[in-house]
Order: sequence, then structure tokens, then C-alpha cells
Amino acid sequence: RNQVAESKGRLRICSKSLIFQPEDVAASIIKFPYRHMQKIEGETSGFCIECEHFVQVATKTGGTETRIVAPFSILKSKFKPSFHVHYANAAEYQQLAQRLRCAASMSFSDGQL
Repeated sequence: RNQVAESKGRLRICSKSLIFQPEDVAASIIKFPYRHMQKIEGETSGFCIECEHFVQVATKTGGTETRIVAPFSILKSKFKPSFHVHYANAAEYQQLAQRLRCAASMSFSDGQL
């Protein structure tokens, strides 16, 4: 729908997905599984991904702890978020995410032991 929203937060590069945890605790955590990504493209100060669906987890803060308040929901739609890296080399993160996406799309027979 060509909507643009900006949110600060932490991007975690995990073995099976990228996880975005926003600074705003009222906002949902968003998980992007590599197996559902079409591509990862580099930008000047970050990188952009294109995925067909993602997982959203609603959270709530109680005191100093963040709690998950509802089951996760899988949203199936084309989504193209951009991540801007401020404190590291964006090309290194993009390359790592690209390698993990390729590994996630391999079948066990394709992999080398």
C-alpha cells in the first residue's frame, strides 16, 4: 500500500530469521523468516529486504519487564522494510543476512557436511 513508517529499535540477526525489536515497548516485535524472503538489497547506510509474510508478536511492559500478551500472528502480504544501521558497517550485516537467507533456502540434500 506504499505506506511509510519509521521506528527505532534493535535488529537481531539470528540463524533462521531477522527479528526487529522496537524501542517503543507498545509496538510489536516483528520476525522476518529467511525462508520467506525474496531478496536482500544493499542501500547506502543499511539494507532492504523483500518478504511475502512475517510474524508479529504483541508485547506489553509490566514494571521493568516486557511480556508477550498475545499469541503471535502471521501476516501474509508483500512487505519491504528498510533497515538503517547507525553503529556498524551495513554491508557486513547485509552480507551476513544474505548468507543466512541462502542457507535457509537450501534443502538437506543441497548442503555440504
